Formats: sequence, structure tokens, C-alpha cells
Amino acid sequence: MRPIRSLILLCLCCLVAGLPACKRDKEVRRELEQAKLDAVRAETPQLFDPEWQIPPTPEVYIAWVRTTKGACWIEVHRDWAPNAADQFWRLTNSSYYSQMPIYRALKGRLIQWGIHVKPEISAIWKDRCFEPDPMLKSNLEGYAGIAPDPSMGNKLSTQVYINLSDNFHLDEQGFVPFGRVLRGLDRMRQVYSGYDEVAQYGNQAGVDMTLAWESGVRYLRKTFPKLDLVKSTVLKPEYGTESEDGQDEGDDEAGGR
Repeated sequence: MRPIRSLILLCLCCLVAGLPACKRDKEVRRELEQAKLDAVRAETPQLFDPEWQIPPTPEVYIAWVRTTKGACWIEVHRDWAPNAADQFWRLTNSSYYSQMPIYRALKGRLIQWGIHVKPEISAIWKDRCFEPDPMLKSNLEGYAGIAPDPSMGNKLSTQVYINLSDNFHLDEQGFVPFGRVLRGLDRMRQVYSGYDEVAQYGNQAGVDMTLAWESGVRYLRKTFPKLDLVKSTVLKPEYGTESEDGQDEGDDEAGGR
């Protein structure tokens, strides 16, 4: 589908080249952004349709999460948190987690990501929020799940977290694990944590999740340029090989360019 994207962008560039000089830069930028969004829609239509038909969620599945610090493998158990496991399965099948800043990183404690770089896409999935599953597993080191969002009344939507240490206090805050990191936790500890906590949890100098939802990549990359990224998340039939742990295939295009 990449030729479709290239064709759309080429046509737009030709259009822009022929615009009258009085055309405002703001309007040109808006048209460029819309063309990019249309190209993504053509390439991954399921990203724009939460009701897109996908295979049913397996009872156990594995997600290969590639970041700018290397990869980790998350084994998801549907019986731990069925609503969250279903949501993560659908989002990953939809190529949602691509070029995504890890906007919350508490050194040695927790990392979190899941606000899309394009606010138009964020808005689609943010509306699919839901209440946390019953707590069946505690927040042990290496356990992962979908995090509640204080800007949404602590409901869950798209934001994934990984515990870098035991975080038992999260058990009372709606952080319900749906799986565990099989390998790669040490690489997740290397994610940049200089910005620390988010504004919604008391650090006014940190990422404001509301602004991240509303403005996406422009706000995050301009204000917090050192953030590491989740480059892609891929569903795997089995546990990966060590050669894939640090694999770097370059930037994926679908998410944030």
C-alpha cells in the first residue's frame, strides 16, 4: 500500500507548487497534514475503525514491542484481564502502537505509552474507554497492562504500562496487569526518564496528558525531544529469538511522520 501514500503526497506537492503566493502557510500545512492522514487511512483502514473485523482474542498471545532502546516480549493472558487483553489485541492488530513516545518514565519503577502521535487517531480510540477489569494479579516487577487515565476519570483506553519494579500501590489505582514481560525488561529500564512523572500526577514540568491527546506529536516532540519511542508492536505466534531483542529496522512510517 505504500505506493498509494507516495502518490497522494506527490499529487499534493504538485498542488502546493501551483498555489498563489497569497496562500497562507497555515492552510498549506493543514492540507499537507490531511494528505498524510489520508495516506495512512488508505494503508491501514483498520486504524480508523475500532469495529473493523479481526480474529478473536486468543487466551494467551505474545506481543513483540520494538523501542528505540531495543525490544521486549509481553505475554498476555486474557484470563487475567479480559477487557484489557481484548483492547490491546485489537489495537495491535490495527497497527496503533507505531512511532509512539514513551511519555511517562519513572526511573526504575514504571514506563507508559499509548497516546497516538496523530490526535485525529487518538480521538477515535479514546472514545472506546472502559472500566478496569477486576484485580486478579498484583503489580509485580515485569508485569504489564493498560493504565487508567486521570484525564478520563481513571478509565482505560490505549495506554500500556510496564512495571520496572514491584508497584503494589498501583493495585488500588486501577492498574490491572494483563501479562508479563518474558524478556527485554533490562532494555525497558534504559528508556529515557529525565522528564519523570506526568503533570496529572503532580509534576507540572512533565508531560501534560490532556495536551498530548489534543496535540499529539507536535507537542510531545517539541516540548520533550528526548523521549524514547515505541517504534512498533507486532503480534507473534511464539516467543522470539535473542537476535530479535535489539533489532532495529529503522523508523516505521505509519505512525508519526
